[in-house]
Amino acid sequence: MDDPTPTNADSLLQAVCRSVTSLLAAAPAPPRRVSVRAGTIAVELEWPDTAVTAVEQPVSVPSSAAPEAARPAASAPEPIGREGENGFFYIRASTVGTFYRAPEPGARPFVAEGDEVRPGQQLGILEAMKMMLPVAADRAGRVAEFLVENATPVEFDAPLIALTALEPIP
Repeated sequence: MDDPTPTNADSLLQAVCRSVTSLLAAAPAPPRRVSVRAGTIAVELEWPDTAVTAVEQPVSVPSSAAPEAARPAASAPEPIGREGENGFFYIRASTVGTFYRAPEPGARPFVAEGDEVRPGQQLGILEAMKMMLPVAADRAGRVAEFLVENATPVEFDAPLIALTALEPIP
């Protein structure tokens, strides 16, 4: 096996990114904030209710994924939508990343304005650090408007999609 100790700035940055990706893969929910520094190597990950900070002088890259017993137990994701004052329900970004409306370039979007959606239905994708995180509806509704364009960088908690409540059938 190759020595994981980086010998230059590029390999050091790659090692840090691999370590952060491993931490994110083992986490039960997406973080609220990720901060990576190159000078004296600092990686900070913050989750909505707790903060996890890892600071290392030498960077060590795990040779394999963490064993199942060492991984935190998965918990139900926190709702990412919020009721608005104007009657809309907003689906918000669960992390900083790039929002995509379709599974890949040139493909049909997951949903279009006017479509009815059900709880758990995928509405888009957030790409964060090469990880593809689904953006799903937390409740039934109708897509009223996309608030960001396809392939747009977004901040944590940014409103992505406005939903309206479904009209009851008379």
